Amino acid sequence: IATATASHTPSVDEAQQLERAKVAWAALWRALDSGDVTFAQLEAYRALLSPEELQCLCQTASGSTVSSASDVAAWVAERAQRVALWEKLDRVRLRTPAMHEVLALLRDLLVAECHDEVALADANLDIIDKGCAAGWAQHTLVTGADMLAAAEATDNNLLAQSPALVRAVQSADSLFDWLRATPSDN
Repeated sequence: IATATASHTPSVDEAQQLERAKVAWAALWRALDSGDVTFAQLEAYRALLSPEELQCLCQTASGSTVSSASDVAAWVAERAQRVALWEKLDRVRLRTPAMHEVLALLRDLLVAECHDEVALADANLDIIDKGCAAGWAQHTLVTGADMLAAAEATDNNLLAQSPALVRAVQSADSLFDWLRATPSDN
């Protein structure tokens, strides 16, 4: 059976869709290149922000001025780092109420020497809260730099803590007193 290969001529609608995609692709590259990509755009394009996709974007977007392999690798590495930091900020943003609660509970559990660290963590969460109140979606990697720095400074262990777990630890205070009074078995 012979197979014929026919060239496909795109319809007007397909050509318009391709042109819109090309324009959007170039706009995404420019926004990522300058840091002016909004948090809303990052959310919308999250699936296109892996290092592999960023490399494809850098190499194929019209207007991209990055050409050598080493320049592409550097561009991708820097943007991937920014995207990863934004993703952490997004996770922190969604957990700030719980983290504020955990920090308040920890103040009661920790010795006084640790209170400055708790206050600093709380201040970082306040920076993120204020930035979100001013309009999360409209921030960019440039205008949200203080929020990104606060997220970067937020300990990943704090991000994973549950207020219920900390309350349970607090309620077991007598167990900790007993453990402290028990001589070491070693």
